Amino acid sequence: MLITTITGLYSLDVFHYHGKKYFLLGDKHYSRAQGECAADCDDFDDHWQKRYKNGSCQSIGLLLHDWLQYNNDHDIVTDFYVEAKFTKQNERSDQLTTLAQPHNASLSNQSWLQLIPILLKSCFVFNKQDCPYYPNIRSHYVDIRYIYPNADANPSNVQYLDPFNIKKVILLLAIKPPQTFNQLIGATDNYVRLIDLLINNVSTIIDSLIYPFTFNEVMDIMLTRRSSFKIKIFQDYFDVFNNLKTYAVVRNGQTMFRAAAELQKLKQINPSMGSAIGVFIDALLINNMVVVNQKWKEYKAIFSQFDTSRMTLQMMTDLLNKYLENMAHYLFTIGSIPMDVYLLSRMFLHDSEEVIVYTGGGHSEHYVAFFTKMLHQTPLLSIQSNNQCLYDDQLPEVLPADIYRDYVLNKNGVDNI
Repeated sequence: MLITTITGLYSLDVFHYHGKKYFLLGDKHYSRAQGECAADCDDFDDHWQKRYKNGSCQSIGLLLHDWLQYNNDHDIVTDFYVEAKFTKQNERSDQLTTLAQPHNASLSNQSWLQLIPILLKSCFVFNKQDCPYYPNIRSHYVDIRYIYPNADANPSNVQYLDPFNIKKVILLLAIKPPQTFNQLIGATDNYVRLIDLLINNVSTIIDSLIYPFTFNEVMDIMLTRRSSFKIKIFQDYFDVFNNLKTYAVVRNGQTMFRAAAELQKLKQINPSMGSAIGVFIDALLINNMVVVNQKWKEYKAIFSQFDTSRMTLQMMTDLLNKYLENMAHYLFTIGSIPMDVYLLSRMFLHDSEEVIVYTGGGHSEHYVAFFTKMLHQTPLLSIQSNNQCLYDDQLPEVLPADIYRDYVLNKNGVDNI
């Protein structure tokens, strides 16, 4: 039976460009229990056993397994990019590793994008020779906003490489809420100054991360701003610039961030594509900053109206926390831009027959926009859903999942991965 439905996926866009197929898979980071297809689909059970129903529906997790095995065995060279944290190690004991054990009901509380780097963890380490789809499947982890510097991938050991991620700083309000109005005003002042600093320097910081010219200079300038903050968690925020320097790369004697290194490499091989990425990213940053500046202006106006005569301390603290969390979200979208540059550059650097990109839906929307606006391509197929159940009767024409399934069943039967 033809597979026309994929469960556990938010969006799928397929392009054919210069003889190569690009499959852009979007995830919403919801748990698998939220919005998956009601149909009885091929899927893994809680023991990681494959369960084939041979119907028209398959989970994206099992589909990827069948697809990658088919491509590997048929010598279809495939680049598989996944939004997984960067590592230089040959072990990946991710924070969710314990979930990948039999009888663990928590599996259903994770999205497939979270589970894939665990299920296929031998594919997302530095040395990929133990990956079951080696050598024709080339697996790439692309989330350069974080790095696990050693084999212990405990969340507490992750090093942050995104200067626009201020979520940890905002946690201070929950951990140590202000007890007086003066403390609230002091906290508000620190948050406003930090976010002002980032917004006023956003173009300078982003340019230093995606172009190879000003990296060290900008990192050092931002580090000098640490001393203007007296509260420890605000001072600790500036460690991100030391982290960026520590995990930078050197190309031709010049220190730069990984996104800049990949874009520079692409420009040497394909200058027009490299330039197109630069133009696209510059426009993306401008559009995002219109929203960021507008929202921040609104929020600062609200903070300036804090008044004990008509508002309780708890009310003001709740408002501060609410709008700071909103700003953290908007700034996080800015911090995603270097990852997009890194992935777009790598996507067009390597010779392969197929490219599979599995990221969050926001990233995927950017890559679709790049194909349509910069490369003037029309997708062979474009499916989106408000939940995690994709259906299109044209799906088998561009993604013949039933062929992959039949091949795996004929080769292996129903076995464990």
